[in-house]
Amino acid sequence: MEKNYELLFIVIMLLFATAIILRPLLRQGKSMLKLLVFAGVGLASLVFLNLFGHFFNMYLPINYVTVLVSGGLGLPGVILLTALKFILM
Repeated sequence: MEKNYELLFIVIMLLFATAIILRPLLRQGKSMLKLLVFAGVGLASLVFLNLFGHFFNMYLPINYVTVLVSGGLGLPGVILLTALKFILM
C-alpha cells in the first residue's frame, strides 16, 4: 500500500515541476505556437522523406534521435540528418 503513495507523490511532483517549467512558455502564446508549428513541419518532412525517398533510394530511420532532431530543428534538422547520412555512407 505504501508504494501507491510513493507513486502518487512522484506523479504530483512531476506535474508540479512541469507546471513550473511550462509557465513562462505558456505566457508567450505566439512563441509556443510557433515552436509547435516548427516541430510539426520537421516531423512531417521526416515522414514525407520516408514515404517518397524510396524513389531516390533515400530514407531515414525513425527513432528517438531522428525524431528529436527533426522535431527540435524542423526542416533544417531533416536536411542535416540527410546530409549526415550521405557523408557517413
